[in-house]
Parts: sequence; C-alpha cells; structure tokens
Amino acid sequence: DQCDVISNLCSGGEEDYDSVAVRFGQTAKWVQQRVTLSELSPLAKTKFRNCEFNLGVAMALTLGSHDRQDKYLNDNEERRLDPDYTKRNMLMMKVPVSAAFFDLTGLEENLGIEQDMFGDEAYITNLEPFEVMQENFIEAKCQELRDMGYADVIYLKDSYKWDSPECRHLTHCDDDVRIEDRTAIVRYTTHNYVLDIETTYIAKDLERQKEKEAIE
Repeated sequence: DQCDVISNLCSGGEEDYDSVAVRFGQTAKWVQQRVTLSELSPLAKTKFRNCEFNLGVAMALTLGSHDRQDKYLNDNEERRLDPDYTKRNMLMMKVPVSAAFFDLTGLEENLGIEQDMFGDEAYITNLEPFEVMQENFIEAKCQELRDMGYADVIYLKDSYKWDSPECRHLTHCDDDVRIEDRTAIVRYTTHNYVLDIETTYIAKDLERQKEKEAIE
C-alpha cells in the first residue's frame, strides 16, 4: 500500500522523487525503490499482500518482466521462495554490465541496460548486440597479439586448452623465449564472462629443435 501511494504521488505530476523523499524523511533512491515495487505484476502484488513471500523476494522479482514474474510464481507455488534463487531466475536472460569487456558509453539504449534498484549492479537485456560486441572486442584483442608478432594466436571459446586439437602440439615455455616463437592462447568462458590470455606456449617440435641447437 505504501508503495502504491508513493507511486501515485510521483505519477501525479505535482511531486517528484525528491519532494516525496522529503515528505517521508527518506532518500530519492528509497522513493524510486518503492515505485519499482509498486510496478510488480498484479499476481506478485497479490501474493505479497497475502504474505506468501517476504520483501527480499519482492525486491528480486522487480528484476524480471511481468510474464517472468508470473511464470516463476506459478511454477513455484508449493515452494518456499528464497531471494537469491528468485534473483537468479529473474536474471536468466540478462547479463551484468560488469561482464562487458567493451566501453558501454552511449550504448545504454541499444543494449537495453536496466538498473537494479535494490543493488549496485545494472543489467544488459539485449543479448544479441552484447554478444556481437563482446566477440568484436575479443577478436580485436587477438589481432593485437598477432600484430605484436606472436607466431600464432589461438582463440578458445568455452573450451579447455588440453581438450582442444589446436593446442595439443603446444607446451609451456619461459617468458624470455622470443615472441616470434611463442603462441598466445585467448580463452573466453561465457558462463562467467572471463577472458584469459596466456602467452608462454611454444610448439613442441620447435622446442625440441631449439634444445637440439643448444646442445650442438
């Protein structure tokens, strides 16, 4: 009820977040949070009013669309809802902005960036352009390594080095080996958005050749 009253005050045109914050002795962010809660789906509001879940779950639900909220609540009617589990479900089709390797400036609308009103993170909702830009960044990084003079640059996506046929002919080497003889491995794991670059690999046959030359 409080959230609906605050939302009505803000939407009436006579007051804004700041003036309503003064009225309630709170911050403008607090007001925005209450407005966000007032925008839950009708089903979510009804269940919240009936004390079927707590405020933490309600806050997590704000991260999903009305359709996603309703599906989640209907699918979990017999389950005691947990804020963390609810949040993970609401974010299944969203990516935290911290996962982006590229500069987001000016791309907010194209990427459909939404702010979590109850946390510090914001989320990308348009996944297709995000994935294209992420891949473009990685390819540029690979090209940068090629331009530096590495003998080869291998890009692995969601694959381990020693499971990849491209890497089976490689072995570790010291970082003082000439860059022209070394191979760089660029590995990207999409489930946790980690980009790992290793530059101390050399072809096994080249290493053997160098060892032979050193003996001679």
